[in-house]
Amino acid sequence: MFNCFHRIILRFTLLFVLLASGIFLSSCTSGDNSDEIIGFVLSGELPIEFTNVVLRSTGTEAGVEILGTAQTDETGFFRINYNPPLDPDAVLYLTSGEIIFVPNASTSGITPSEQVRLATVLGQRPVERDVVINERTTVATAYAMAQFFDEDQIDGPSPGLQNAAAILTRLVELDTGDTTFFLNTFPNGSSTTTQGAFNSLANMLAACVRDENECDTLFDLATTPGEDVPGDTLMAAVNIAHFPWQNVEGLFDLSLDEQVYGPSLGSTEDITAWIIAIRYVGNGKEINGPGNVAFDAQGNAWIANNYVFQDNPLDVACGDDHVLRLTPTGEDAPGGGRSLSGRRSLRSWLRHHTRP
Repeated sequence: MFNCFHRIILRFTLLFVLLASGIFLSSCTSGDNSDEIIGFVLSGELPIEFTNVVLRSTGTEAGVEILGTAQTDETGFFRINYNPPLDPDAVLYLTSGEIIFVPNASTSGITPSEQVRLATVLGQRPVERDVVINERTTVATAYAMAQFFDEDQIDGPSPGLQNAAAILTRLVELDTGDTTFFLNTFPNGSSTTTQGAFNSLANMLAACVRDENECDTLFDLATTPGEDVPGDTLMAAVNIAHFPWQNVEGLFDLSLDEQVYGPSLGSTEDITAWIIAIRYVGNGKEINGPGNVAFDAQGNAWIANNYVFQDNPLDVACGDDHVLRLTPTGEDAPGGGRSLSGRRSLRSWLRHHTRP
């Protein structure tokens, strides 16, 4: 009798444990277990209020998909909960625009016109959870993704789209919207005009963001030779990236109206076109007299190194026999740059200008 009762209790206990485990497992795989992105939409330090923020996925067979939306509050803050795409090639990006009217709202920031549209690209998963969208991230989006804009959306094949998203992180910090250490220091920084041009471009957009009367000026100057008039600040930046030689002086003058970001260009003598060119030097210890550059299917650069690296440029350098490989973001490719690697069927023919 006791054993029978004991078996009943044991079976009941096991049944309870299994049910509890089933409930737990079910909750872990439900649609409620989503990722989260929180951030701010800003112009400099000023919040952009009551605007829609849209999170999209692109770069997959599904095309461009909306993953989630939110609205900024009076501080520019937003929060988006979303179910992440399963495809590892998916690239996530954010846009802000379409102002929401909030009657009797007490504001201390900017409620921009409908012509203001800002953006940032988060890249492939895992993505940054804390983000800032501002004029700098919009310029970075326009230039890094310039060839992948399809009207007002971003889309394109792998690996180009994914590489472009990675290059964007060489221009801006996703979590702060500031320019990167890489852009601010040698071999970039004050040694080239890129840092100043980048901030001047952001100031052009800020002129429209902070004063809607300046939007017409921006759009006129950013209209393409084919009369493609931009409808918002993001597409104005894209047009400038596509036609950087156009209206250089007029755009520079506009950039002086709102000096939100610096250091910026002091005059048009510094530039002849609105080009954002960044320098790569690898690890700074190997490249010396690089020769012709070839690119593989993943966008890596293969570089014939003609001379052995020397710290002192006045020292005699011997001929080198190394081949260096840099990723699309200018970093050493995995495994270093001292040897060729890849499929056995891959053959590379290289020629140096010097003999070791």
